[in-house]
Amino acid sequence: MLLTQTLKLVQQLFLAWVLHLLVARMTKCWVCYYQLPHPLTCLLKLQLWLP
Repeated sequence: MLLTQTLKLVQQLFLAWVLHLLVARMTKCWVCYYQLPHPLTCLLKLQLWLP
């Protein structure tokens, strides 16, 4: 039971990380390469930067 929950969590984290790298590559956001925040925080930052 605990094992399946852990696997699900790891899978979600991995997907979030991959999505994050894609966003970093598309936006050429160098901060994204060195810090690994949740992709949504990255998108929020971008919205703040864009007029």
